[in-house]
Amino acid sequence: MTDAITPAITNLDLLSFPLSGSQLIEASAGTGKTFTIAALYLRLVLGHGCEKALLPPDILVVTFTEAATQELTERIGQRLADAARYFREQTDSLKTGLADPFLQSLRSEFTPEQWPHCAYQLELAVQYLDEAAISTIHGWCNKVLAEFALSSGYLFEQNLVTDVEQLQLDVIRDYWRNFYYPLPEEHIATVWQLLQNPETLRKKILPLISHLALFTEPATPALLLPELKAQRKQKLAELKAPWNNWVSEIRILLHGAIERKEVDGRKLQARYLDSWLAKLVVWITDADMVDPDLQTGQSRLTPQGLSEAFKDKTPPNHPAFEAMAKLADELAALPDPQQDLVLHAAFWFARRFHQLQLERSELGFDELLSRLQQALQKDEGGLLAERLRRKFPLALIDEFQDTDPVQYQLFDAIYQLNQNRTDCGILLIGDPKQAIYAFRGADIYSYLAAKQATAGRHFQLPKNFRSTIEMVSAVNHLFSYAEQRALGAFVLGRPDLLSFYPVEAQGRKERFMVEQHPATALEFCIKESPDGKAFSKAACLTEMAQACAEQIAVFLTGSAAGHTGFVKEGEFTALQTSDIAVLVNNQQEANAIKKALAERDLASVYLSDKGAVFESPVALDLLLWLRACAEPQREALVRSALSSWSLSLNYSELEQLLQDELLWEQQLARFASYQALWQQQGVLVMLWQLMRDFAVAEFLQQQPSGERLLTDILHLAELLQQRSMDLEGPAALIRYLAEHLAGQGDLAAEQQKLRLESDEALIKIVTIHKSKGLEYPLVFLPFIALARAVDANKGPVIYHQDGELTVVLQANEQQAQQAERERLAEDMRKLYVALTRARHYCWVGLMPVKEHSAIGYLLSDDALVSPVALQEQLSPLLTQPHIRLADNLSEQRTQVAVLDQAGELLPYAQMNRSVKELWWIASYSALLEQHQHDSKAAELFQELAPEQLQDDSEPQEPEALTIAQGFVRGSQAGTFLHDVLEWGAAQGFEQLQQQPDLWQQGLKPLMQKYGLLQQLPEDKWQIRYWAEQQAPYPEAEDLSSALVPVQQWLTQLIQTPLWQTGGASLSTLKEGSYRAELEFWLAVQHCSSAQLDALVQQYLWPELPRPALRTTQLQGMLKGFIDLTLEQDGRYWVLDYKSNYIADGQYDSHALIQQMLAHRYDVQAALYAVAIHRLLQSRLAGYQANEHLGGALYWFLRGGEATTKGVLAVDIPLELVNKLDALLQGQLVAKELANV
Repeated sequence: MTDAITPAITNLDLLSFPLSGSQLIEASAGTGKTFTIAALYLRLVLGHGCEKALLPPDILVVTFTEAATQELTERIGQRLADAARYFREQTDSLKTGLADPFLQSLRSEFTPEQWPHCAYQLELAVQYLDEAAISTIHGWCNKVLAEFALSSGYLFEQNLVTDVEQLQLDVIRDYWRNFYYPLPEEHIATVWQLLQNPETLRKKILPLISHLALFTEPATPALLLPELKAQRKQKLAELKAPWNNWVSEIRILLHGAIERKEVDGRKLQARYLDSWLAKLVVWITDADMVDPDLQTGQSRLTPQGLSEAFKDKTPPNHPAFEAMAKLADELAALPDPQQDLVLHAAFWFARRFHQLQLERSELGFDELLSRLQQALQKDEGGLLAERLRRKFPLALIDEFQDTDPVQYQLFDAIYQLNQNRTDCGILLIGDPKQAIYAFRGADIYSYLAAKQATAGRHFQLPKNFRSTIEMVSAVNHLFSYAEQRALGAFVLGRPDLLSFYPVEAQGRKERFMVEQHPATALEFCIKESPDGKAFSKAACLTEMAQACAEQIAVFLTGSAAGHTGFVKEGEFTALQTSDIAVLVNNQQEANAIKKALAERDLASVYLSDKGAVFESPVALDLLLWLRACAEPQREALVRSALSSWSLSLNYSELEQLLQDELLWEQQLARFASYQALWQQQGVLVMLWQLMRDFAVAEFLQQQPSGERLLTDILHLAELLQQRSMDLEGPAALIRYLAEHLAGQGDLAAEQQKLRLESDEALIKIVTIHKSKGLEYPLVFLPFIALARAVDANKGPVIYHQDGELTVVLQANEQQAQQAERERLAEDMRKLYVALTRARHYCWVGLMPVKEHSAIGYLLSDDALVSPVALQEQLSPLLTQPHIRLADNLSEQRTQVAVLDQAGELLPYAQMNRSVKELWWIASYSALLEQHQHDSKAAELFQELAPEQLQDDSEPQEPEALTIAQGFVRGSQAGTFLHDVLEWGAAQGFEQLQQQPDLWQQGLKPLMQKYGLLQQLPEDKWQIRYWAEQQAPYPEAEDLSSALVPVQQWLTQLIQTPLWQTGGASLSTLKEGSYRAELEFWLAVQHCSSAQLDALVQQYLWPELPRPALRTTQLQGMLKGFIDLTLEQDGRYWVLDYKSNYIADGQYDSHALIQQMLAHRYDVQAALYAVAIHRLLQSRLAGYQANEHLGGALYWFLRGGEATTKGVLAVDIPLELVNKLDALLQGQLVAKELANV
């Protein structure tokens, strides 16, 4: 035995691996693929080995499931955080000397002076992780199509539909009606015979939809069926024609031989011959009959069959016997309309489905890929590809062996693998030995094409970290042995593209011990044939299920005795049922092993079970309850409900109900109350009440599968409640449940059975496909010898010709052989996946069966487990010290008393206080939502300042009012003034001073928006900006004259000095020295509004009363907008516009202060000052608060006639700013607050 072929491939070094160009990484099972991806991600974030550092949005990471995406994101995030701490020397691993060797080596690539910046870069990446481009291939395509909608031709508003089955059914039913209903009866019969119903047709066409480019669209059924029927009839007549003479001739020949006793009477008798010939006569005379149905005569009336029957092995020669040998194939080759019918339906379906998706603005997952592929194909100048390369300069494609041709073409179109571009990078990570998802469209030949495109840039992860050294050695030996076959271990025949190469093993610290001795890593349990014949599939299922279950039972019995388990550093841990996984191919195999385990009192769970909750035994009981509760007056329905198993009434109780009329009336009344409850509060509440009344939960929990049953019934109740929101009345809901119980409803994801937490403690039964990516301490493979050959009669048949995908509906012998070879190749990869799931131990069941299987190919070129020489086949494998034959224990029945592995339940924690979510986004307005009018401060304020809080003045004559006092009041007026001044700031106050007429451009739309102007017929305008005392509203002849009063007011405002000492006005501010509507967000921690209020009152007008703020706790963010922020003489001020109306028109300093306190603008001013203080701290170099921080200007816009001009300058003490800043950050200690 020679060593396995080792292809030219480089072991991957994490620090020197190139991060540009196109590279391919082969990661065998358990070799740390996720660790490698996270490590390369670290290098990219730090810019190590690449042109520049990248952030998560720049690094595209694509994997193939949502679960894998979530896991990868978490692992990368944890890795980034750990590395950041390591670069900041904040990790305990530095003290213990247990630091990650990779992190040690990576940090040594940078100087100590660079470490803080590296840590910053890593921390920044953690913060950006929510925006990381880590997603499934479909999720990424959806984002790309939406973001590059113009380049891709994608609609801006497009709905991603995850379940398109209903639309598919609608389309295929339309096709059925349009093309089959109008056909003549004889052709409808043909369609019915071949296709049965629309659902069958849908299942036949779906595998073809993505391959229609390989076919030519046939004629419509109306044209196709008559033509093919005529051809078929003619060909059939040609086949039957010579048999008119042949029947009489062979009757004479064979009857003579029988009479002369030249034949074996056990194999050819006159009565059988006459029966066969009579059937042939009927076949000849019936022009439409295709199959003569000769049964055994079909083979006996051939040269080979007659040779077996004649004693001298020399039967008479006759052309009929040669024709009979070919008859079955010739009948099968008759013109058959099925292929063309299916193809025509597929072409029409694809067009119609696409059209409906466009009309609905919908896309399915497959359409996401095809749309992006089409966009890249139409991208003649490569603009879209270039933009994608710039957006994602590096791509990591995980599980690349599971890609399909379309996905490969997408990445190749963008990153151009064979060119090995230096301005971007694509890293393809996968393991072709684990490519087992062909049934989902995955194509290993796409991986192999990528491997050829990246020739010379192949890397491997050489060490297994999952399994023990013994387990890895055993698997290496198996596949190294298979690699010597002509086609290699994986039946490809191309060692340059796919071959098996052994991996090293890191090993594990714990060891699996059986009866206190180290267990052999890999054991074959065999059942030899007693008669040299292969076993049937049923016999294999029974035998291997019993042998496997018994071996598990023996292990667990030893575990209970303390002899079987794991030893790590001298400590023994007993084997648990949760350590065991049985890998199967399908539900039938799962049922067989589950039954065998149950016979030994071993509970198990089939983790690949996608059965609907409607299949639960309690679902029918639920239907009986609903019917009774919907119509309680129908006593028969109530009797049926009461007789249901889950209500647990025994026979004597049911008999008593029949005899006791009063008791029966009470039950009817109870169900009538359920009806009322259903109508008033819904079906879910009604079902809960019924279950409480009959103690259903208590009864179910006493049953062997009680937790499962109770979960199912609660799940069903919730589903019914959801559906009741869409269905009209109880009758529709009952019909919905009845249809699903009959298997007629569509199964949605939420209707599948829920997994239980207790399932984790059970023996796991899982399909090999589902187990990929997982690992288990002990793995059992009882049915690995069973396989399913390609059925060429149930097309389409998919295979590859010279690496190109080929699809045929009716395969010839050569095509079927190639498809079967590819099936065997995938089964070999499945075998590799199955064997590499085990950490410590793998048990393999082996029996001679008729199927050509992967384990058979491992043993022999013909892929058959020999019924006569099984031990001889196994002998080369048993030379490896970690592989041996196990005893077949199928005849034993060990009853296992498994201890409760869940352990003692701890008492649940009880909450002694109410839980409130304190984190919220507050604002100044939120603090004023509820003034505490019952506080003493509020009472004192009401006594001292009633004139400022009430408007008791008499209405003044319109002529005496200025525009400022006469302008409309209320929040709408205030919003208008804020908006128009914001518009003025955007135009530039200096420019408006120079060109006052510019105001009209902003005034017209804003005054119409707020209803201050209304256009009348004949281009007249109604003025509505005067207060209500001015009604009826005056009119203006033109727009300009209507706007003049407001325009003049605004012009006066921007000329108003902002400080009483003179100086700047808005019109003198230079562009760039101010900003309107500056938004701020202040982080707040553990700050009460009472503390904030007390602090403000201590520093701002402490001698004056004011209403208290709303009592609340601030935790989260405090947000707001500053009307105008300006810089004057090196100081930064906040300016807030106020439209408050004071009836007497007195806007002196005392009145303005009263307004400030009445509306608690003092708090607003203080918060604005803190916001500006924090902004300047982070943005202004050399910031000194006492030099740069100004105060607050509160501008009461109606007060222009007063000496103050309506402007109140508020000095915010720096001590208040600092203390308030600390208070908001939760840093002001209680002792300091006590003095406030």
